Amino acid sequence: MDETQAISPQQEPSPAPELPQKNKVCFIIGAILAALVGLAALVYSVAITIGLVKLVLTGACALQTFRIRRAKKPGEELAGLILLLILVGIPAFTFAPLMIESGALWKYPLQAAYLRGEPDWFPNFERSVESDYHFSFMPSIMQGTGHFSVSFVTSQEQANGYASEYSQQAVYTVPLREYSHSSYYYLDAEQKQVLSVYTGQLWAKDFAEEQTAVMYVLSTNGDWNHPHSSVVIVDPATGRVEFSQLG
Repeated sequence: MDETQAISPQQEPSPAPELPQKNKVCFIIGAILAALVGLAALVYSVAITIGLVKLVLTGACALQTFRIRRAKKPGEELAGLILLLILVGIPAFTFAPLMIESGALWKYPLQAAYLRGEPDWFPNFERSVESDYHFSFMPSIMQGTGHFSVSFVTSQEQANGYASEYSQQAVYTVPLREYSHSSYYYLDAEQKQVLSVYTGQLWAKDFAEEQTAVMYVLSTNGDWNHPHSSVVIVDPATGRVEFSQLG
C-alpha cells in the first residue's frame, strides 16, 4: 500500500433517529391505556374469574402500542387502539362472564358485586361455612337458563337452623332422593307443573343415595321449557347446604 495514501478515519455509527414528538405523545397515551387494561384484567382474573378475553385484549393493546412508535401516522394507530377498547374492552368488562366456578369464599362479595348482586332471598351465609364451599354462576342467554348457586358444609346445628327456617317458607318440600334430572318431578296430579332446579357438586350423582337431604322450594314457575326456581337444599345429618336459584 502506498505509504503516502491517506488513511480514512474510522466512521462512527450514526445515532438512531429520534422519534418524532407526535409519535412520543401517542406512544405514551397508548402505553397508559394498555397498562390500565392490563391492570384491570389482572384484578379481574384474581378477584372474579380467569378472563381469557381480557388477557388477550391486553396483549392486543400492547402490540398496537408498539406499532405507534414507528408508525408514519401515529394518530391513526392510536385511534385504532381506542376503537379496539370501545368495541372489545367495554363489552368484555361490562357483561357478565359466561361462567364462574369458584372455591374461594373471600372472592364471593366481589363476585356478587360484579354480577350486580346475589338473589335477594340469599341469607348472609359466609360465617356459616366450615368446608367444601363452592360458588357456581351461569347467566341466562336467549333460550339457555342460567343459575346462581352457593353450596358448603356447615355445622349440624346451623343446618338444622336452616331446615327449620326454610321449611316454614317453602311452597313445596321435596326429599332430594325423589328428584331426578333425567325425568320430571311433577308438582300436580295433572302433570302440568314440573320442578326444575340447579344442584351443585355437593350431592351424590345418584340422588337416590341421598336419604336425609331435603329440598325446600321457595318459588317455582312449574315450566319445563323455561324453568325458574329458588330452592334451599339441606342435609342436617351431614351439614351440607345449598342455596340455588335457577333462571
